[in-house]
Amino acid sequence: MIKIVRSSSTNAEVTDYYLDVIASLMEACGEKKYEDDVDLKQCKMEDIIIAPTAVDFVKLYFKGYKNQIYWMQGIDAEESYMRNGSKLRKYVLDVITRFAMKRAMAIFYVSEEMKKYEEGKFGISTDRKCFIMPCFNVSRIEALQVDERKYKKNIFTYVVL
Repeated sequence: MIKIVRSSSTNAEVTDYYLDVIASLMEACGEKKYEDDVDLKQCKMEDIIIAPTAVDFVKLYFKGYKNQIYWMQGIDAEESYMRNGSKLRKYVLDVITRFAMKRAMAIFYVSEEMKKYEEGKFGISTDRKCFIMPCFNVSRIEALQVDERKYKKNIFTYVVL
């Protein structure tokens, strides 16, 4: 059974929306049984768990949950470094992310560029276990419908220090 475990460390509104999209995808692929917003105590070790962050992935993994789908929403180490300026924290998050990428049964990326960047950074190929699920902002899309000239082309930027 697929279990969606929500994380308290993420932007709940956005994360919840995309976790719902992932759950819909699982259902479309034939997985009719999934439970949303479960408490970890309700999970069996053989259940498939969707982890919304690398930190969540590692915590669950060391509690014995080996069947996980990792949803890579951002470049955690670099984003953390930009916020906190800590090289140690950046290093630890890189180690955690690499661990999650290597051990996940599947990985959701938000773009092909993110996939290429992370694979190149860690020297890991995830071609056989990845899915690209672009993020989009519903309120921005509604605004674009008002003035389509404002945004002719979506541009995604990753800043690397």
